[in-house]
Amino acid sequence: MRIGEPGGAVARVVAIGVATCLLSSACSTGSTSTPPTGETPSPGVTATAATPRPIPTVAGVTVTDRAPGGRWTYNFLEPRVSGLPPDVLTAVMGSIDDKISGYISAFTSRDLPMPASDDEGSTLYGGYDVAYLSSALLSLTLSTQTHIAGAAQDQEMEESLNFDLSTGAVIKFEDLFVDPAAALPVLETEAHSILAAHFGSDLSWPASTTMAFFAGDWVFTKPGLMLKWPRGELAPAAYFAVSAIIPWAKLKAVIAPAGPAGSFIV
Repeated sequence: MRIGEPGGAVARVVAIGVATCLLSSACSTGSTSTPPTGETPSPGVTATAATPRPIPTVAGVTVTDRAPGGRWTYNFLEPRVSGLPPDVLTAVMGSIDDKISGYISAFTSRDLPMPASDDEGSTLYGGYDVAYLSSALLSLTLSTQTHIAGAAQDQEMEESLNFDLSTGAVIKFEDLFVDPAAALPVLETEAHSILAAHFGSDLSWPASTTMAFFAGDWVFTKPGLMLKWPRGELAPAAYFAVSAIIPWAKLKAVIAPAGPAGSFIV
């Protein structure tokens, strides 16, 4: 089953926009605001809760095209974000569009073969998944599956984007930590422990690691920081890409309290 087809991987995004309360505690109701410790409201003045930022929604829009003669076809379910201030929305959608346009351009500009009479030609299917969504953060994973006419196997790829929804900027992995150098051994120990427990001797762990090894593909989740590696990189026998979720409690000592992940360690 290909990404983008009914029932395929992108079917996981259905109802994400209407179920955001499952993804973030920011949806909690009935909360009240009290003055900070040591402060009291002035006589005759009622303390009111600050207006919370609304949680945006993400919905899919299909973009498709076909070359004359059927040499190539692409079908991409693109994430469309709404409910953000105009400048923030422009920044977020600009980053998403740049990524997806790059995937499509790289595919259609290839010297692809003309399909045989019984072949559908080369195809690119794309979709997305929402890993985390709150009023402050958005984690998206973009997925593609490429079939080249006549090839025995398809090519699959995943790439994640993590956004600061106060500015629309893409979050850098190293910005999560007080000191990336101090965070590296913690990430290595925790990730290795999780994966070794699952794969045992089938795990192919490198002799040494750098921050780039962990920063390649990652997303926020409520339970912890999810790190991902392509299929075959760490567990050659695994059919799917490999991932490890490190609980936030395990990372509390190295997460920057004022950084993008600070709210997870409160």
